[in-house]
Amino acid sequence: MTVTAFPLSHGGVQSTAFLLESDGDAVLCFGDTGPDAVERSTHLSSVWAAVAERVRQKGLKAIVIESSFTSDRPDNLLFGHLTPHWVLEELRALDKLAGGDALTGLPVAVSHIKYSLTTEQPQERLLQELEAGNDLAVRFVIPAQGSRWHFK
Repeated sequence: MTVTAFPLSHGGVQSTAFLLESDGDAVLCFGDTGPDAVERSTHLSSVWAAVAERVRQKGLKAIVIESSFTSDRPDNLLFGHLTPHWVLEELRALDKLAGGDALTGLPVAVSHIKYSLTTEQPQERLLQELEAGNDLAVRFVIPAQGSRWHFK
C-alpha cells in the first residue's frame, strides 16, 4: 500500500488529504477543507489534477470528503469547510478534468458533518441537498457509526 499526502486549506491553517493505493485501486480521503474559491487557494484543484487519470481509468474506488454545513451557510462562515453546494462544485471540477461523465456510480462518503445545536439532525438535509444537485450520478453515502464499507 502506498499513501500520498496532499495539502489542503482549512480556514487559514493546513489540513491534509490522503490517497491510499493498493494493487491499482485507490481511495481518496479528505481532512477538513474549504473550497478553493473561498479559501483563495488551489489545493483542491491540485488534488483533482493528481487523481483525474485514476478516475478516467476507474481506479479511484471512493472519495471520503467533508460537508460540515448545509448550503445555506454563508461562505464567510465556513471556516475552512464545505457545504453540499461546494462539494458538488468541486466534484464537477474533478469530473471535467477526468473527461466528463467519469464519476458515474462512484461512492462519495460524506464525513465531518457538524451537528447543529438544535434538534435537527443535518445528515438527512445534507443528503437531500447533495442528491438534488447530483448531475454527476455519484453515489452519496452518509456513513452511520460502526458501519463497514467494501469498495470494489
